[in-house]
Amino acid sequence: MSISPKHSYYAMIAAALIGVLGVGSSLYFGNQKLTEKAAEVSELRTDRDLARITAEALREAQTGKQTALDSQELLDTLLPQKKNQETLIADVLYTATAEAGIPINSVSSLAFTLSSENPTDQSGTEKFKAVPGVSSYPFNIVVNDISYETLLTLLEEIESNGRLVQIDVLQISPDAQRPGFIGSVTLNLKAFLKP
Repeated sequence: MSISPKHSYYAMIAAALIGVLGVGSSLYFGNQKLTEKAAEVSELRTDRDLARITAEALREAQTGKQTALDSQELLDTLLPQKKNQETLIADVLYTATAEAGIPINSVSSLAFTLSSENPTDQSGTEKFKAVPGVSSYPFNIVVNDISYETLLTLLEEIESNGRLVQIDVLQISPDAQRPGFIGSVTLNLKAFLKP
């Protein structure tokens, strides 16, 4: 059996058409598969991005919670719920002697202004009118024979003390014999609490 050139030509065209249809169908089905895989990859990336956003939000929430806890701890230090008179005395004496460098024998008096026969956690305190819910605990300290520089150091240390304290009145009696020195200084102060 011999194949004529005409049949050969038709066979080549048929083979070319089958090849073109095969390539076209391969491209079509390949494109469909790539579209499906692209959709899967897109979903996975979206899931990954959502997981990352959720993790960051959780970290920020934990940080915010920690910041809130730190803020509450700071507020409790600045405005304790009780007057803590013993701690206040220790803090004031430490501030005056250790931080401001005042000799202990120069601190002649540390007294609380309001007193009560039956002391309680709130005795000696008064409502602080400027801030509702906050009470003040007035006291005074008298220091003798210090320099002006030491007084300034004391005032700076009181300002940066761990507890919120306000100076209401500052009375200075200069030392007439020694320029630059103070014979006596009286500080009327208020410590604050939030019962």
